[in-house]
Amino acid sequence: MRERVAAALRMVGLEGLEARRPGQLSGGQQQRVALARTLVLQPRALLLDEPLSNLDARLRAQMRVELRRLHRELGVTTIYVTHDQDEAMALSTRIAVLDRGALVQLGTPLDVYRRPRTRFVADFLGGTNVLPGTLEAGGEAVRLRAGPRLLVGRSEAPAGARVLCLVRQEPIRLTAGAADGPNHFAGRIMSAVFLGGRYDCEVALADGITLRVEVPAGVAGVAPTPDETTVIVLEPEDVIVLAD
Repeated sequence: MRERVAAALRMVGLEGLEARRPGQLSGGQQQRVALARTLVLQPRALLLDEPLSNLDARLRAQMRVELRRLHRELGVTTIYVTHDQDEAMALSTRIAVLDRGALVQLGTPLDVYRRPRTRFVADFLGGTNVLPGTLEAGGEAVRLRAGPRLLVGRSEAPAGARVLCLVRQEPIRLTAGAADGPNHFAGRIMSAVFLGGRYDCEVALADGITLRVEVPAGVAGVAPTPDETTVIVLEPEDVIVLAD
């Protein structure tokens, strides 16, 4: 019993605190005690409901690594409930997305992220620009409601159908020069928020279109700055087309 208790406490980073009373632990430590109480029983199945919600960002990232390691070592089937998209992506082998109690998509993290079936799934997983338009004949271009023509990955919707073009933030590229190629659009950087390894930028195009763009820090050599003119580049295969 002592060995299993000690091992469970090591799993959640609480070794050395065995003699503490509950009132002497922080909220995050108490949450880890609850996880240790479950793991020490070596369950056949495990339900975790927002288990890391009270932890700070550093400890939450550390615990994600530990939970992945525990899952590999113990092989326990685990259902993990979370509203944190990073947690869902980092921990799961399959993701089930629920909308008002209904299961709307089930798949691997990569499949759900790259091929969302609904706008709700795309929005919930974050970082998505939504552009309404009309599909042209051939299914390889969309006339956006705001005006520009956008080349897209081939769609099976009929010509003339109203569609939504979904574009993730990270595949969009910002370049200098003229907007003279397909899916090249001139714009102006409205804001650029530094988030450590990246910038979260808001870029205004013509016809009232505004896109959120994720720019890796340091890749371009200079930081994006507000009021700077730029050119947005989109690859057709990075545009997801859904029925509107």
